[in-house]
Amino acid sequence: MTEYGESINFDSPLLPQSGAELSYGLQFRQILDTHSSQHELVTSLEAEVQRLDSRTLAQRIEPYLRGSVIPESTRHAVDDAFSRAQKSWEEKASDRFDTSPPDLETFLADPEEFMFNTGAVEDLLVELTSNMTEVALLPGAVEYFNALTLADTTTSREQLFFASALIVLVSTAEVRLRRIMRRFVEIKCTYSDPVERKKFLGRLFRGGLSTWEATFRKELGVEIKDWSSEWNRIVEIFARRHAHVHQGGIVDATYRKATGSSEVIGMPLLLSSSYLNEANDILTGFTFGALYATWSEAKPSIRSHAAKVFEQYVHDALKDGCLYLVEQLASIVERSTEEDDVRLRAKVNRLLALEARAGSTAVEDEVKAWDTSNLAPIYTLARLMLLRHDDDARQLFADLREKAVLGDVEVATWVMFKRWREEGSI
Repeated sequence: MTEYGESINFDSPLLPQSGAELSYGLQFRQILDTHSSQHELVTSLEAEVQRLDSRTLAQRIEPYLRGSVIPESTRHAVDDAFSRAQKSWEEKASDRFDTSPPDLETFLADPEEFMFNTGAVEDLLVELTSNMTEVALLPGAVEYFNALTLADTTTSREQLFFASALIVLVSTAEVRLRRIMRRFVEIKCTYSDPVERKKFLGRLFRGGLSTWEATFRKELGVEIKDWSSEWNRIVEIFARRHAHVHQGGIVDATYRKATGSSEVIGMPLLLSSSYLNEANDILTGFTFGALYATWSEAKPSIRSHAAKVFEQYVHDALKDGCLYLVEQLASIVERSTEEDDVRLRAKVNRLLALEARAGSTAVEDEVKAWDTSNLAPIYTLARLMLLRHDDDARQLFADLREKAVLGDVEVATWVMFKRWREEGSI
């Protein structure tokens, strides 16, 4: 990638040669920038979560006291009374549920409502009142008790922050997809009357992802699921976002129907930074697939240019560990390029990403069937390394090094050699 201050080669095939290529390049950059921004957001949230969720109960109490000075004797007395109340309430709740077991699905669907309806909330209030009576008149006791209650019931910031990130991630992808898909529809649409065209577009974009998929197939004969090899994951990501927006992040019937999941209704759909980063890669890949499908339909001549643009970022994405994104970008390059070397490099990078993500067995069949006998020796080396035929691979590697086919830069930077570098064998 060209840095500021470097000279620019104006004959570079990566520079746009037409208005269409310029528009394509701008949309590509916007998607890539969004991907980077979302990754930075998750990284920042993860660091903030570690800071906040590592606080002790005592540390969480202080912000609720707003600077008030509470005697240590009061703190200890209230802590002790609160602990006794909790323990007594838990014992009584356990006895009650042992005698009359709750319906698991009803409990998980809305725990707060369940606790209220079974009288558990009143039980807790009784226990707190009984245990707090003896310490209520101590200086600062009521204020400290309120702060303790708030701090003790504070939920983990991790799931709250990550849910917000998921909502932003999917909503941003949705907006980008709508714009690209609208362009696709305008290319395919046969309505000449502006009013009818507007009605048609409105009908296509009703509902969400599943509705779009069915409507595009029916109205245009287009399978938008073909724009990504991870369609099922995309459906799950959208459904999980819906559950976090409308159900507090728990499994409901809508989630189960959309995903075909057998998860118990009421179970939490927990989020992690790895889930969010994978979702970012998958949705970005899908968006790129939509962009490529749209432009290759409108301007078939742009395909070779698109291949060069996508190839530029495949290697960087592989080094950054954005494996799902590599697979999608490399697949597009393989389909669109007319240059054998470009296609073969994309194939190797796609296989390396799949191997890193799912293990060597995930690529074994395809690699075994790949005939490299008439290709440049570097592809035979890649095949041997993917198959873990290391003895033969090292022999060929040494030969290519001796003939200067592989230089120090390639050995030090190519992802293909990452395993050997980590093993310390090169």
